[in-house]
Amino acid sequence: MIYIERENLENFDLIIQRIGFLALGILLIYLPYSIYGYVGYSGPFYIMIEFILAIFGFLFIVLSTLTGKRREITKRFLKLVIIIAIISVGSVIFVIGMSMKQTYTDEFAIEVLSAKRFLSGLDPYGFQYALKSIESYGVPLSSLTPKLSGGYVTNLQYPDLSFLILIPFILLHINPEIVLFLFTLLLLSLIALEFIERDLAFMAPLALAVALFNINLIFFSLNGITDIIWITLLASSLMLLQKRFIPGILFGLSLASKQLPIFILPFLLIFIYKRYGTKKLAEFTIMAALSFILLNLPFIIMGPTTFFNSILAPENAPIIGIGFGLSQFYISGYIPFADREFFTTLMISVWMFFVLIYAYKFDTLKYSLTALPIIVLIFNFRLLENYLMYWPILTLSTLPYIIRKGNTAEARNDFSVPSLHKFYKAIHLDRAKITKIYRIMVPVLVVLIILLLTVVFLENDTSYRQKIKIESVTPEGMNSTGSVNCLYVNVSYSNQINNLSLRFRILEDGFLSNPNGFFWNSTEFEPASGHLYTSFHIHTNDTSYFLEEHNSYVIIAYNSDLETWYHIDIGKNINV
Repeated sequence: MIYIERENLENFDLIIQRIGFLALGILLIYLPYSIYGYVGYSGPFYIMIEFILAIFGFLFIVLSTLTGKRREITKRFLKLVIIIAIISVGSVIFVIGMSMKQTYTDEFAIEVLSAKRFLSGLDPYGFQYALKSIESYGVPLSSLTPKLSGGYVTNLQYPDLSFLILIPFILLHINPEIVLFLFTLLLLSLIALEFIERDLAFMAPLALAVALFNINLIFFSLNGITDIIWITLLASSLMLLQKRFIPGILFGLSLASKQLPIFILPFLLIFIYKRYGTKKLAEFTIMAALSFILLNLPFIIMGPTTFFNSILAPENAPIIGIGFGLSQFYISGYIPFADREFFTTLMISVWMFFVLIYAYKFDTLKYSLTALPIIVLIFNFRLLENYLMYWPILTLSTLPYIIRKGNTAEARNDFSVPSLHKFYKAIHLDRAKITKIYRIMVPVLVVLIILLLTVVFLENDTSYRQKIKIESVTPEGMNSTGSVNCLYVNVSYSNQINNLSLRFRILEDGFLSNPNGFFWNSTEFEPASGHLYTSFHIHTNDTSYFLEEHNSYVIIAYNSDLETWYHIDIGKNINV
């Protein structure tokens, strides 16, 4: 528990200030080089911007070294310092980002297209946008999300605030990426304001430096990654949790922009109930549900099945696996059993387990609610950086409350109606009930983990029923560039398959130039008469997809529910 008595704060506030100024100075001196790497020698304007940033960095470092207390002077200029830091880091990089070539993510491009479709009076859910429309926003084909059945994800898969929030900017013919920039500045401002309002102004510079420690907080927004919207709304909800109605509304809006806030919901409900009582819990739940449902209601009415299938698609749609979580064991073929369903089940089990632990150890873990979603998402089938990087910033936004409140109890406000009191008493999880559930959940989680570890040892065990299997891969030979761009792949298959049609994806060891891997074309030879195997000639003319002699690769053959892997060291298999 982080709990600091007020009188002890006075003993080290100047030290924290100095560290904060130094951290901001280091950051602002680093930024000019980072910007230089993006814009190069683009003219006097950018040279001056880089120079001004370096000067601000120098001034912050000087502030960190001044002798004497000068406490009143420092406090007098603290808000100005924070404004300078936010404007320097936010506005300047935004100007540079807007001057660069427009590049969206496929998600953001689809949301912009959905906003325009909505303005035309059409339902954006369930509609498949043309690849050319998505690529027109600077999204290269290699950055789209491939489906296991072929093609790419080209439909909206998020709640409606994800595109409704862009409409005013589209109507005004303003680049909709400004929305992401504004939310980035808003989040930084809210964090600084929270520290100031909690009488912790001397910590604000350090808090901003910590928030910007991962500079992708800004560069992700400039490249069309939209998570800054839901995290800002969620942070606002937590900062205002003691207020009436507003926290629930803000949480509903956060959930209406992206699905990720759902992972904190059970922890947050337990926190509200334990700290504030049943009335606050009911108020928060009702306002959150109303703001989410009312905002999405028109689209639910127009097509409930289409709407819910769309917003559940990120978790259950048949798309290729990528990411840096445990699912790499499956993605790279080490654990053929542990598919998407396995990891989804494991993730939900871990989630429920930690909800139980949180309720059971609430006095110790009550302020960990913003961190616990991290351990849950680590088990997600597709784990990307933006799934995790915003949660620590959310924790940062709640630190002033933790420092000031500590273990002090909030005034609870429970329902006094006898019938409702009996109902809440019936569903209330006291220590005895939680202990019983805990004893059930722990063995279940242990079994799932043991299962995950067990299948690792079954990697070379062919006793399971695998419908297809790559038996061998042979490079055709070196091309004129000293690389390989043609492979012969022999695949065996079960007698349950009448017509074998496969796609091929290649993953490289070492540095990932594209997390999706390389997608090669294929030509199938006629299957041998009376035999359940066939050969494919796979190839590419894209030089960025060529295979290097000294590298190792994973060859993946797939189609819908069929998938098989083959690990190959090109240098050891090349025919010179």
